[in-house]
Amino acid sequence: MKGKLWVSVLAILLIFSGCANRAQKQVSIDKSEIILQAVDHYLSTTPENWRMVKNTWLKEKLDKGEVSDIFIVDIRSPESFSRGHIEGAINIPFKELAKKENLAKLPRDKTIVIVCTTGHSASMANVVLNLLGYKAVTMKYGMKGWEQENFPVVK
Repeated sequence: MKGKLWVSVLAILLIFSGCANRAQKQVSIDKSEIILQAVDHYLSTTPENWRMVKNTWLKEKLDKGEVSDIFIVDIRSPESFSRGHIEGAINIPFKELAKKENLAKLPRDKTIVIVCTTGHSASMANVVLNLLGYKAVTMKYGMKGWEQENFPVVK
């Protein structure tokens, strides 16, 4: 809850920092300081496992049909996604994840499992989404780990 509060405060301050009336004395707000405070709060309250899940955890949930509380986002390129992805995943490429129309596709009431090739890009996306108030986790080792386990992919 505190993380969502920080994100809300950050958004409000960023919006109002550019809305001062010329007749009023403008108050200079250092946006980078606000962002640093939000990031510091996020990093200092993040568990040591950095919000990561194992591919076996996801596979077990899929096998049991326990998917009502998860949402899988594959951030690889559309070409990589089409060569094989986890069943039920949607594709939002990494560079397009923070666009408003793509953020609107993401649920705030589910755990978003972020998948990339190795887990590296997904970890970066994880931080961004959590700072924006989503509950995101990274699938450890990405699709390479998934495929090494010979788990099924959809083409």
